[in-house]
Amino acid sequence: MPLGIILLIVAANGVRLGMQRAALDEGAVIAFYANQYLQDHARLETPGQAALTDCIAVPGDDPGIWIVVRCQPSGQPDSFDYYIRRDGALAFTGRDRAARPEA
Repeated sequence: MPLGIILLIVAANGVRLGMQRAALDEGAVIAFYANQYLQDHARLETPGQAALTDCIAVPGDDPGIWIVVRCQPSGQPDSFDYYIRRDGALAFTGRDRAARPEA
């Protein structure tokens, strides 16, 4: 393949990935994982009443973590923590983090 075609393909992929990242809305990501919390709460039959208002988002302090969505049912000591990467994907949950070995 000629070098020009290869460079064109690489540039097109770079533009596509950049557009995806620029279009990522923080509020939409938080809402998505707050809804995921409602599903997880019901699936795990956790005590307490789950609501979207149980969730807050804070900046991530781990490398590669953009946002941490922390949801805590009222009156319960444990929270559901969702660690989100910059691309909007779930890196791990709070329960997964507790099981990770220290680096």
